[in-house]
Amino acid sequence: MGKLTTNVETYRVLGETLQHLRGIIRDTLHTLYGDQWETRGIPDEVRGHLSKRRARERSIQWHLPDRSDLLEFAGFANLDEIIASNRTLGAQFTGLAADSVMRHTRFVELDTILNRVSFMRAVTDNELEFAVTFQERIRRIPEEPPLDETGAAAAEERAAAPRPVPGLDTEEGEDEDVPPAIEAEEAEDVAEAAAEEPSPAPVPSGERARPARISTDELHKALEKGDDTRILEAMYHEITALAEALWTEATALHPRVWVAVRESPWYTKRFSPLGLKPISDFYALHDAARDALEGGASRTDLQEMLQQRKFGEVVLALRELFHARLVS
Repeated sequence: MGKLTTNVETYRVLGETLQHLRGIIRDTLHTLYGDQWETRGIPDEVRGHLSKRRARERSIQWHLPDRSDLLEFAGFANLDEIIASNRTLGAQFTGLAADSVMRHTRFVELDTILNRVSFMRAVTDNELEFAVTFQERIRRIPEEPPLDETGAAAAEERAAAPRPVPGLDTEEGEDEDVPPAIEAEEAEDVAEAAAEEPSPAPVPSGERARPARISTDELHKALEKGDDTRILEAMYHEITALAEALWTEATALHPRVWVAVRESPWYTKRFSPLGLKPISDFYALHDAARDALEGGASRTDLQEMLQQRKFGEVVLALRELFHARLVS
């Protein structure tokens, strides 16, 4: 009964949080784009995905409410993609996390917890605490978009917004393929930039400053000395860069740190004592994603594959690992 009570409370918290987020995003997009907020404020690929989700539900249950807009079919990760695509929303949600990478990770974690509740899997007290803490942060997000008095920000957003794709949001167009968000050359530029300067990996906010990156020489010295902290810090940065590139850019980067670590005696010796299975699970998932991309998978295909392979649960396990080993 205790577990059931925890699940029910977690569902309530996540439901309220999801509805509150949708309301903020809906109001801001309507302020920016008026009645065209769905077609101009939601990125093409996200809009196509949500349209298919709505069409699938309508094909099963035809008497859906007439005013079910696309945001009512968006989960936490979908909402984060909308936030990331819009400068005004990005500014509005600045205080939610240290950066966009951490914010995205948190939203994926929330989706994972919500899936556990939806499929009647037990939720832990720690996960409920995380949901409650994040709900409190979201409640502090300003509900009014940060527009200046002249409305210049809104005008810029409207000018920069993509025009509606004919047929995309009609009943006939809901099954159409959506073009990838990034062209091949742009994806290569993103991959190179991420390889040069990886983003910080997620750790519990407020508990530890982000660890410093280490060079290849420093990594090899740490492996020789068996310096657990320095090695984990190197993996901390690489995993975040790889995860961000996979999810947001559909790009598989070269796992430089992992190549060095997995062949080292340190990895074999410290695998069980440090509980490194989540790391091996992540890199196995990264290899599968890279193979899928090489086989021509689109960004949507890749995200669906990652969800099927429990990408969110792997992220949660990594968060616990880094929390235990890197938080002082």
